[in-house]
Amino acid sequence: DSTSNVLVTELDGSVFDRVLLSEDICMLNHLKYAGGKGFGYLLETFVPLLKERGVAQEQIQQMLVENPARVFSRPCRGSVWKRATGGSSDHP
Repeated sequence: DSTSNVLVTELDGSVFDRVLLSEDICMLNHLKYAGGKGFGYLLETFVPLLKERGVAQEQIQQMLVENPARVFSRPCRGSVWKRATGGSSDHP
């Protein structure tokens, strides 16, 4: 798979903290029953390709779990409210 080759050979190991792995199924012909790769491609095919190419489990965990958690996290509403009101815990 060319994407796994690029990730492993063209990029150095320092990029794993900035990579998120995901997959997009937006058309019926992307589904497995219609001849596409299907929803399982990322975990069933792509991740094993990365492992075959020497990507460590820690790096895979980072790209699948830790990086998305960091990118998509934000303060809870209470924290934003406290900053906006100078620390008041009274909010609607």
